Amino acid sequence: MSTQSKWIYKIQPHSSVDTRFTFPIPIPASHTFFLSELDYRDGFVHLSTGGQVPKTLERFFADVPAVTLLRLETERVGAFKRIRWEGDGDESGSARIAPFTLLCELLQARGRSREA
Repeated sequence: MSTQSKWIYKIQPHSSVDTRFTFPIPIPASHTFFLSELDYRDGFVHLSTGGQVPKTLERFFADVPAVTLLRLETERVGAFKRIRWEGDGDESGSARIAPFTLLCELLQARGRSREA
């Protein structure tokens, strides 16, 4: 992998769509995120690079009216969990890691409605 994205993103339904994805603000370091059905079935957490977010939204969240986008610093996540890159590992690739409790500070979380 020649170029690693500084940020990786976790996309999940907004809590207004699915209450299983509700989390406190600010999110404490000890918070455990609920795995999506896809993450649970595949046995790892699906993450996207910034360049891949639009395609991920289109492919997996097309009929979800509102999502939450969690932005994580790749280096901080990689410090305690092995990140497996698919594709080139750059903006065109994707990252995946085994299920984990988020032990680093969440840098940014944003809710987004498709109507906005």
